[in-house]
Amino acid sequence: MSPACIDLMHRDYRLIHNRVDSRNALHLSWLRWLGFETLNTEIINGVPFIHHFHIKD
Repeated sequence: MSPACIDLMHRDYRLIHNRVDSRNALHLSWLRWLGFETLNTEIINGVPFIHHFHIKD
C-alpha cells in the first residue's frame, strides 16, 4: 500500500483503521510513514495489538 492507495480508499471511506501485532516493527513503522495514528492497544489471544487509524481531512 502506498500513499496513493490511501487516497483511493478515502474516496469511499473517511476513516481507515487497522490492528497490528505490537511485535511487527516493520508494519508499525510503515503505518506511521503512511500517516496513521495510534488509538489504543488491546490484548487479543494474549498478544498486544495496536489499533491505528487514518482520517480523511
